[in-house]
Amino acid sequence: MQSSPSTVEISQALARFQSACTGAVKDGTNPHFKSKYASLDAIWAAIREPLTTNGLSVTQMGDWQDGTELLVTTIWHVSGEFISGVQPVNFETTGRRNGSQEHGSAMTYLRRYALAAALGIASQDDDDAESSSTPTPKKKTEPAKAAPASGPASEQQQVKNFVTHVCAMDPPGHIIGAACEAVGADSLETVPADKRRAVIADIERLIADTIGDKS
Repeated sequence: MQSSPSTVEISQALARFQSACTGAVKDGTNPHFKSKYASLDAIWAAIREPLTTNGLSVTQMGDWQDGTELLVTTIWHVSGEFISGVQPVNFETTGRRNGSQEHGSAMTYLRRYALAAALGIASQDDDDAESSSTPTPKKKTEPAKAAPASGPASEQQQVKNFVTHVCAMDPPGHIIGAACEAVGADSLETVPADKRRAVIADIERLIADTIGDKS
């Protein structure tokens, strides 16, 4: 991370910004995981006004250093103070799309992640319609019968838990594909039970390699 010699003004402005800024709405859908996430557009919609109000702006620019492509995210204050962070742009081609498309997807993902991380932006569910309506009383239901300790039902639940855990990590599709391919599976649902921990560890490593900070 780099910064101007003084960060007094920008620190105070960021504190005011975070007090005023709400979470970004999860408006995007990941069909691979059947999960939702906040797109880059949604994050900008949430931050643009409170940034401007507090004299802040953000730039995200590409750079190269020692043969490595970098994304440089910088928060600026009207006083001239700044705070900047650098992330390497790492991605693996899967062959399903051309290289430019996969590079563009990786850059969009990295810009979204870096922007939210730099400003401390969390995602929130788009529940405006539900929150504005009168809550419907929940019907009483009988306790569900416990599934057998082993057998198809138990295995289905384990698969569901595994997929849910990976979804919460919010990795890009090419990372999921690479981790599954490494254990001979073509999707999360077909990863063998004894390989699931390895897949999770591999995904964590690939995410760290992709979005890790360079100081």
